[in-house]
Amino acid sequence: MTQPLALQAFHDGLSGLRWWSTLEASWINVTLFEERARPALRLVADPIALTIDLDVVIEAADRLGVRVLR
Repeated sequence: MTQPLALQAFHDGLSGLRWWSTLEASWINVTLFEERARPALRLVADPIALTIDLDVVIEAADRLGVRVLR
């Protein structure tokens, strides 16, 4: 169901889509069409690689009920 909606949004010239998570309604998901969105984007912090050793990753896994193996 989501692929036809994304395709229509792409053909309508949109830069992306935003919707709520099915896991937690307060979580926002964003999908961007890179070639359209890139000119409007800017980094506000240095990117970091996500690893299973980061506290935020462990916290997210716990909240989602995902067991983290190290």
